Amino acid sequence: MKNSLLLILLFTCFIYAANAVCSNPAGEEGEQIYNLDHKVMQYCDGTNWQAMGAIQSNIQGYERITNNCGSTTTCTVSCSAGKEVLGGGCVLDAPGSGSVYRTYPPSNSAWECTTTGTIVITAYAICAEIQ
Repeated sequence: MKNSLLLILLFTCFIYAANAVCSNPAGEEGEQIYNLDHKVMQYCDGTNWQAMGAIQSNIQGYERITNNCGSTTTCTVSCSAGKEVLGGGCVLDAPGSGSVYRTYPPSNSAWECTTTGTIVITAYAICAEIQ
């Protein structure tokens, strides 16, 4: 019985030690808080509180490119040299004559619109340099 009690006590200590915690304030790994003093969201990484800030990205040279393809079923717009597409879309001049079948980026630097029928299509792309 004495050995069993000692074994349970040791096992409990190992389990407690295995739980990673942060201090000031106390928190467990994965827990999130809002720090009023520093006005920032933080998460416990198992040892320390880490600030959660905006994702840093180097996006430069933002542009919106259009291509009016006239009467067709597919219209593609391409970004300027060295830029990548971030998003895009289509405008149909006479929507009763057809509908958008698909709209997607066929490559990292273009946006494509395909319709169900021949119609005047304008394709749009949002592009930028990503470093």
